[in-house]
Amino acid sequence: MVGATSLMAESKARRAFLKRNGLMRVGSSLVRDGQPVPSDEIDTLQKDWDAEWERNKDRWIAEASGLGHADRETYWSLDQAEVWAFTRDSALVSWASKPSNFINRRPISRIGFALTLAKAAKRDVNAELWRASGRPPQFLAEVLSAEKIENELIVKLPPFDDSDDDESWTRLALFPINEYLVDLLRSDRIASRWKPPGEVRFQGLSAADWKALEISERGGVLVAVFQEPDLREKCLCVLVSREDVQREFPSAPAPSAPDLKAILSEAIRGNPNLGQREAFKIARDAGAKEPREKIRDLLKTLGGASKPGPKGPRKNCATPPA
Repeated sequence: MVGATSLMAESKARRAFLKRNGLMRVGSSLVRDGQPVPSDEIDTLQKDWDAEWERNKDRWIAEASGLGHADRETYWSLDQAEVWAFTRDSALVSWASKPSNFINRRPISRIGFALTLAKAAKRDVNAELWRASGRPPQFLAEVLSAEKIENELIVKLPPFDDSDDDESWTRLALFPINEYLVDLLRSDRIASRWKPPGEVRFQGLSAADWKALEISERGGVLVAVFQEPDLREKCLCVLVSREDVQREFPSAPAPSAPDLKAILSEAIRGNPNLGQREAFKIARDAGAKEPREKIRDLLKTLGGASKPGPKGPRKNCATPPA
């Protein structure tokens, strides 16, 4: 998401510009030495800033994009995996590699900001996560009060369904990424390593090991903890395979599956007596991967022919002479 990287670079450069000119922002006002800056000077400063940004923006954005070279790392922390799943932004993943950046829950605001930018660019990453996971979507009205408050603070998420029915106004809850990461780790779709806090050496963590673990927050960062109550105070520092994480959460949105109902409806309009065999061929040619039984049942529901269709010319079945 280049937009998030660009805004991070611009924000950093703007702060440096204000500091260099002895300025501070107080609310919506600019002040210098405790006094408001006159409006005519603000106009001049704005022109100076606009010119400085235009001269340097490509370099500043490139520097922000290359911060930490996250795409070259073999393993990511759990926090980096979470940030990638929600933002698909390498610069933010590199930013998330520093534990000091997790004070006061700053990743939440950055994730929310990236989700909002993506939605403005016509990509709904939160809805993509719900759909790709196969989990039934949860809406804000269905989650617990504390979770609802957190979801609403993070970002005003877009509707799961943009149709005009009574549910179109309902907003999706933030996808439970940590639960889903545990599912992927337990099914061996993401490789991981672990070590006790304070130690240096990591060792392999198997899918079977994850049956007794879950992801939790300790000191502002994500760690693995044991599910057993007597062992929950023990935590493990975990790294996950960057390649596996990016495979499960691709940078580009997955192509949407063909709409079987729309395909068959269009075919029936052209041929009201559409048979099962022809319907199956049309569906497959259009890229639909639903099983034959589902295609047959939907064809019947839409009013197509219930019979398989002609099998070819019949043979002469006359009784042979005695």
